[in-house]
Parts: sequence; structure tokens; C-alpha cells
Amino acid sequence: MAGAPLLLLVALFSAESAFSPAARRAASVLFLACGLGLRLLALGAIDGCKKQVLVTWGPYRYVRHPLYCGSLLALMAFAAHIGSVATAIAGTGLFLALYLPAIRTEELFLACRFADQWDSHQARTWALLPRPNRGGSDAARPFSLRRPWREMLVLVFLATVILGSAELVLELRQQQDLPDLFF
Repeated sequence: MAGAPLLLLVALFSAESAFSPAARRAASVLFLACGLGLRLLALGAIDGCKKQVLVTWGPYRYVRHPLYCGSLLALMAFAAHIGSVATAIAGTGLFLALYLPAIRTEELFLACRFADQWDSHQARTWALLPRPNRGGSDAARPFSLRRPWREMLVLVFLATVILGSAELVLELRQQQDLPDLFF
């Protein structure tokens, strides 16, 4: 991620959280499990269908971009682990700045490729968050473990990087007695 150095600086100079380390770690593991789990479900739903049909089942039933949503949840795992609201805000801002153009491009492609079907799906779902009381098709559709299985090692690596870098930030903040420039 291009904004990683900035995010690490905000994390290093953020105030200590009032939450206990155990609560922060539990929240980070929950965010990470949900984010990576969502990515795996999305990969399984889209496998073999990408750009051929409009995927409106699985997690795509509730959110148009579950892969990005899962990545955002994984980013929130980092912020929760170190207990920094400023890091969560900065991370969300960086994420949106980097990924909104990609989302717009993808949505233009889908609108051109799938026209009325896309309009209907877009009316029922939000881009990154589940829309309350709405959802797409409830018909059973294909799910393949092939693509999620291929990505498993990458996701394990990602989880290790997220939690490892959060622990490193906590250790550096403790050892260096860094000033609290952010909340």
C-alpha cells in the first residue's frame, strides 16, 4: 500500500489507547478474521465468473465490492491492535483515496457490460458497506474453493504482516517514549 509509511507514522505518534492490550488484540483478531474471511468468500463466489457474468450472490449479494471491504476490515485490524483512532481515520482516508478511483473504474466497466442488471444490483447494494434490509439474488450460485485456496498463502502472509507490524509499532512506542501527536 502506497500510504503505509504515512500510516505507520500516525500509528507511532498516536496516544496510548484506554482499552486493555487484551481487548485490543481480541478486536484486531476479530477484524482480521472477518476481513480475510470476507475476501475468501468473495474469491470463491467470483471464481470463474469474473467479467463473464455479474456476480450478485455470496457476499456480492450484500456489498458490491467485498474484496475491498475485506481489505478495509484488515486495515482496521491494524488500527485496533495498536488502539489508535487516528490510525483508523488516517487508514480509512488513505484507503478511500487509493481505492475509490479503482472502484469507480470497475463500476463504469460493469455498468457498460451489464447495463440494466448492474443498475438493479447497484440500487440494492452499497459499494463497501452492507445496505440494511437489502440484498441481491438469493439463488444458490457456484462457489469454488480453487481461487480462495490459491490466495490462502497470501492472506496468511498479510495477516502476519498486519499483526507483526502492529506489534512492532507498540514495541517502538514503548521503548522510544514517543510523543503523542495524534489521539
